[in-house]
Amino acid sequence: MKGSHDENSPVWTQRDVERAKRQASDRLFSTIPLQNPAQHFMLFVIERGSRGDVPLSQGDIAKRLQLSPATVTASLRPLEKLGLIERKPDEKDLRINRVTITEEGRCMANRCRELMDELEEATFRGFSEEELRQLTGYFRRMCSNLDALSQNKEGGQ
Repeated sequence: MKGSHDENSPVWTQRDVERAKRQASDRLFSTIPLQNPAQHFMLFVIERGSRGDVPLSQGDIAKRLQLSPATVTASLRPLEKLGLIERKPDEKDLRINRVTITEEGRCMANRCRELMDELEEATFRGFSEEELRQLTGYFRRMCSNLDALSQNKEGGQ
């Protein structure tokens, strides 16, 4: 698509949407100690993983969120300092850290969900169900296009 540098192009409009969403998100989430959106999703993954018999390992979290182990380790520190999660060595393999959510962490995850719901409601206010379905399809197609581009570049093409 030529002309994507035009202020009326989809690329510019997408940038404007991302900017507006970031500003609204920053305002909403300024009321809680977790400012990094990645930490919200990490907390959700840990919460889901804490429901099973064996809590998730840091490696499991990295795989689920498609992050490096080092990024997960760094991101868990503030969650642990805030008392939202606990890390304990695996009983069978001390090289593995298991991560569980605390009761305070569950409360924080619920609050994050409420704020995300508020952001989503504001973002899509006035859209019909059909418009939302179409928009979701467009987003999925864009992701597919970008994934294909990424795979082509990684494959040396």
